Amino acid sequence: MMHCFYFLRRKPEIDRQAVRRRFGLLALGFLICTSGACAVADSSCSGRDGVCHPDLSFLLYTQSTAATVAASAPPCEDQGFCYMYSATNAATGWSGSAVGGIPGADAKCLAEVPGGLPAGSQYRAMLMAAGVRTQSLDWTLQPSMEYRLQDGTTVVGVTNSAAVLDFPLTNAFGAFFNMWTGFTRTNATTWTPGNDCVAWTAITLGSSGARNNTATNFIENDPNRPCGSAAGLYCVQQ
Repeated sequence: MMHCFYFLRRKPEIDRQAVRRRFGLLALGFLICTSGACAVADSSCSGRDGVCHPDLSFLLYTQSTAATVAASAPPCEDQGFCYMYSATNAATGWSGSAVGGIPGADAKCLAEVPGGLPAGSQYRAMLMAAGVRTQSLDWTLQPSMEYRLQDGTTVVGVTNSAAVLDFPLTNAFGAFFNMWTGFTRTNATTWTPGNDCVAWTAITLGSSGARNNTATNFIENDPNRPCGSAAGLYCVQQ
C-alpha cells in the first residue's frame, strides 16, 4: 500500500516593522511632493528640489528631501520684514584679503547668526564684488522691504523698489565699527561696485562703511580703505 504524505510549506513571517517603515517613507514622499517639493506624486513628478520616481530610488529621494525641508525656513518676506546684523569676528574684524571672496563672506555671516533669529534661514553678506555680486547679480537685499535688528522691533531702514536702502536710515545700526561693503552709492536707486580688495582676496583697496551712521556713510565712509586693515560685514536674512 502506498502512503502519500503532504507537506505544508510554512509561510514566511512578515517583517511588519519593515513594512511600516516603507509605508511611512512612501507617505512622507507623497506629502513632500504635494506640498511643493514636487508637483505631483507620479512618474512625471518634478519640482524645484529634484525629480520624484515611483520606485525604490523614490524612497531615497524622500529621505533626503525631508531633511532639506526640515532644515529650511521660508523666505524673510513671509514674515513681513528681514533681519540685519553685523559679523565682526569678536570685534576684531577681518582684513579685506582674508574675507575669502563672496562665498567666504557669506560663510562668516552664517557663522555669526545672533541667537533668536529664525533657524534654517539663509543669511548672506551685503557685499559687492564686480562680476560676482552686484545690485543686479546675486544681490542680497529685497525690494520694498523693512530691515530690523536682531531684537525684531528696531527698524534699521527700508529698501526702495530698486532693492537698495533709503537714507537716512531709521535707526543707527550699532556702535562705530568699520564695515566692508565694496560699493559706492551713485544715486538713490543705484549702488555700483567699487574697490573690493580684488573680490576680497588681495591686499589692495576696498570700500567700507561706518556701522553707527544713518546717512550714506553707513555704506560708504571710506571708498579707499587699505585691504590690510580690519573691518566687519553687514549680514542680511534672505
